[in-house]
Parts: sequence; C-alpha cells; structure tokens
Amino acid sequence: MEIKVLPYEDLSRDQLYDILQLRAQIFVVEQDCVYQDLDGKDRDAFHLIAKENHRIIGTARIFKPGYNCDEACFGRLSIEESYRERGYAHTMINEIHSFIKKEFGSVGVRIEAQNHLRAFYSKHGYSAEGATYNLDNIEHIQMIRPQF
Repeated sequence: MEIKVLPYEDLSRDQLYDILQLRAQIFVVEQDCVYQDLDGKDRDAFHLIAKENHRIIGTARIFKPGYNCDEACFGRLSIEESYRERGYAHTMINEIHSFIKKEFGSVGVRIEAQNHLRAFYSKHGYSAEGATYNLDNIEHIQMIRPQF
C-alpha cells in the first residue's frame, strides 16, 4: 500500500472524485446514512490517500490545530471493504500521526469516532471524553490523544 498526504489544492480532479466516491460508498451506502458529506471543509483539509494497484482504497482528511478544535484532528477515515482486516487502518493512523507531528509539532489529536470503533482508536492512544451522542443516526464519542 502506498500512502501520501496532500493539501486540497494539490489533488487532481480524478483523486478528488475517487475520494468522494469512496466516502459515499462507505458512509452513505454501506452505513445507510444520509448526511452532508460535502460540508465545505475539504478545501481546508490535508487528504490522506492510500493506494493499492494504482487506485485509491483508503482516505482520511486531516486538519491543523485550531481549525475544528484546539488540537489537530482527522476524520472521514475510510477503507474500501475488500481491503479491510489487513491492518491497513492501523497503518493509515500511524501515517496520520507522523504527518501531524511533522507538520504541527507536539500537539494533541481529537477525533469524533463512531462508538463501535472506540477499542480500535484506543490501541492508538486515544481516550474517550464525555458521553456518547447521536450524529447522523450513528452513535459517536469524542476521543483525544495527548501530545506526541
């Protein structure tokens, strides 16, 4: 798997299309969740692109500290269904952390995690903060990772 992180302005039209298509497949179709994916934040994000066999199979968007919260944050982490259970999500999280540390220094990271993924994120140093809440008909929890 090849991973790179690009600012929005460096994405090609095809890369952006593939990212949006993958997110729609996972969050709208698989999870049967109607929500506003095109929320205006993609232009302000760095986009992680995970490729295998020359096609995008995973993505996430990363935001600098102060954008959504005091900490750095990331979201919309997604991996094509046929590539799950191979450890790719762990590799992507490690790349996100490396990017954040390199770009923003020693900062904390906050995420808005789907509650069923709490144990997954805990393996990467995240702790739940506050109560669970419903977001787009999916149970979520705020999670935070201390500074690197």
